[in-house]
Amino acid sequence: MWAGVANAPIINGNDFDLEALSLLKVNLALIDEADKCDETALFGLLTNLERSGGAVLLIAREPPSLWPFALPDLKSRLKAVACETLTPPEPELLAQLIIRLSAARGFKIDQASSLYLANRIPRRFEAGRAIVTCMESVSRASLKSPMALAQQALRALYKSDGYDDEPTHSDLFDF
Repeated sequence: MWAGVANAPIINGNDFDLEALSLLKVNLALIDEADKCDETALFGLLTNLERSGGAVLLIAREPPSLWPFALPDLKSRLKAVACETLTPPEPELLAQLIIRLSAARGFKIDQASSLYLANRIPRRFEAGRAIVTCMESVSRASLKSPMALAQQALRALYKSDGYDDEPTHSDLFDF
């Protein structure tokens, strides 16, 4: 989102080397997998951005202090970089995502059913999208309650048979 708002190019760290640095003519950039950059190129980028007043968003799975770089000046600069860690979404947020994605696909799921799912799927947005896709296909063949639909989709996607309790809630297509 930041890259879109800032009109910054998105660069994959595996592709960021000295040649890519020489071609970069902007003072904003987003580098995904920044820990995989050529360290000389990354150091050059940070130096250029410091001089021009630019900005870079570095994304990686590990904090910069754990990146495998040997250049002392680069390591020093990376230690001074402000870091933020993204944690997995809480079940309540995942439940809201499930509700919104379901509505966008044309069917309704209630809060209790979405929270039921959110507490049973992996705490990742991709899992929320996957369960809604699965519910969409299951819903085409069924007019069951949202909870029954949630359980059926959960069993289909995760092959889990431990969630057979089926409380009844409002009708799936009750808008």
